[in-house]
Amino acid sequence: MAEVVSERGWKVRSHQYDSEGDLVRTVNANPDTAGAVVNPGALMMAGWSLRDALAAYPRPWIEVHISNVWAREQFRHASVTGPVASGVIFGLGTDGYRLAARALLGLVAD
Repeated sequence: MAEVVSERGWKVRSHQYDSEGDLVRTVNANPDTAGAVVNPGALMMAGWSLRDALAAYPRPWIEVHISNVWAREQFRHASVTGPVASGVIFGLGTDGYRLAARALLGLVAD
């Protein structure tokens, strides 16, 4: 991702959390970023506070899942976060992050 966004002079801030609350605080504390790439993991199915924070986030954001959630168990097919995302990428492995960064370049005007 860093290599892709450096084309525009952007920098990547990477965070990983074990709690939904920490992720929500990070989203809320960074409204000035150009955009975001978020892998909500299992929170996509029931992370309502994360969904609300991302819905209020004032910039484009892309949801990424490494695995193809449609090829997994039926209960994983529902998403509370996807409907408020600017776009969703899943099933492309870690390349999804690079593709999400490229999508943000297209969504964010200078």
